[in-house]
Amino acid sequence: MKKDAIIYSTLCGTTRETAERMRLASKGKADIFDIKENPSVNIDKYSRVFVGSGIYAKKFSKEIDQFITSNASKLNSKEVILFVHGLAPEAEGKKMVEEAVNNRIPSSKYKTYYLGGKLDLKHKNLFLRMFSRFIANMAKLDPKNPSNINEQRVEELIKCVSMTS
Repeated sequence: MKKDAIIYSTLCGTTRETAERMRLASKGKADIFDIKENPSVNIDKYSRVFVGSGIYAKKFSKEIDQFITSNASKLNSKEVILFVHGLAPEAEGKKMVEEAVNNRIPSSKYKTYYLGGKLDLKHKNLFLRMFSRFIANMAKLDPKNPSNINEQRVEELIKCVSMTS
């Protein structure tokens, strides 16, 4: 049986938390890669590839964007599941994901779990804290603890991971 790959990039830690939950749910049937630490992951041996990122100004993190670009032909032959965190409402978030994928993977070849997002503002510089509060206000979230994580969608993703490929 082939293993799954969980490949992610995180800015504030939310995507890492989700990726770790996925790894635990896989019960050893998935390998996990922080793309910042492993920029050239070989996905040949994996049948399913979970790709996680936050979405920032309608784009994935730079590392995930580069991963998708350099592996587009391989990803087209695999089952691809995107798990994406962001503060935008789900409908808007899914549109942003489509724009971020930018036809590098046909929409029929991937599934998206848009999970909502949260921000940990404790260790951010003044500019990021101010910008994050601005975004939180636009999304009508508590600017002191901005979060709209959709736990039901996270659980659906975890269930998907725990199913064998």
